[in-house]
Amino acid sequence: MVVIPFAYLRATGKSMVFAGFKILSVLITLILNIYLLIILPQSGNSLRLFSGIFNSVAEVTDIFVANAFASFIILIAFIPFIKNINISIDKGLLKKMVAYGFPIMVAGLAYAINENLDKLFISRILGDDVNGMYAGCYKLGVFMSLYVMAFRLGAEPFFFNLYGTDGAERIYSKILTWFVIFASLCMVVVTLFIDVFADILLKQNSYKQALDIVPFILLANIFLGIYNNLSIWYKLKDKTRVGMFISVVGAVITILMLTFTVPVFGYIGAAYTTLVVYAGMAISSFFMGKRYYPIPYDTGKISLLLLSASIISFTSFHFFRGHHTTNFLLLCGFIVIVLWSEKDIFLKRVDIAH
Repeated sequence: MVVIPFAYLRATGKSMVFAGFKILSVLITLILNIYLLIILPQSGNSLRLFSGIFNSVAEVTDIFVANAFASFIILIAFIPFIKNINISIDKGLLKKMVAYGFPIMVAGLAYAINENLDKLFISRILGDDVNGMYAGCYKLGVFMSLYVMAFRLGAEPFFFNLYGTDGAERIYSKILTWFVIFASLCMVVVTLFIDVFADILLKQNSYKQALDIVPFILLANIFLGIYNNLSIWYKLKDKTRVGMFISVVGAVITILMLTFTVPVFGYIGAAYTTLVVYAGMAISSFFMGKRYYPIPYDTGKISLLLLSASIISFTSFHFFRGHHTTNFLLLCGFIVIVLWSEKDIFLKRVDIAH
């Protein structure tokens, strides 16, 4: 019920209000989870709601309660934004929305398959213990996932508002380049100092056996972010069916590859699958977009950044893991590559200063 108000805030550029409501929702959920799962059990007065309905352990029920209450509070907070809305049905608009939105919904379901099916395969084939290691180390990709999600939330309204203006294609291109710069930097930092992040996020040392998936997951998420950038063309051109096709094909490939790679290569096969599918989706969207809405992306610079970040990350992980001095020097080297790739901007600023 708050999806439309949140979309309204994004479309009207009220980013601070949008962020405020989102942060409020997270804080309420966090506080309630701490209260229900930690404070009450320790006090001996455990509160358990709807346990019979959910047919689950009480702690899981409390998590549902916390999320439901947080959602209700946000709905109340949105009353000033929605109280003047008159509900009516515009059949013509409804048809357009279904035609535009249904393929995106299907693509979202396909994305859910791509993102979650690997855990199911690993659990069924290799066991829950291995799946625990895999899922635990997969969390180290959360930094990239949050960056990609935050970028998408902020970029999509901007892309739509920019469409049709002079120089829009050039700005789209520059945005993708800078997205890759920061995403690659995130990948390099996490991989170079992976043991530090693992000590913070992983509670069990046994989970660290699966840390070799992290560089693949980080790189896969970069390609997912690139795909989100590139996908703007089919949303702008009302070609959402193309996006649905790409996502569904990606889901099918995910199923086929997991069926083969997990039994043969183990949990690392799932990481290979995630990388191959997201890279394939990004590349497919790029070439299809050249036909319907050509944008002059700087593919040379983007390729250089991705290749450099990948080489540095995998070299560090396999040969210099735990050598913080060496890894710091590698990080400095990557920053030099970034500065060199954007040297034109810095040279222009020097000229302006003179």
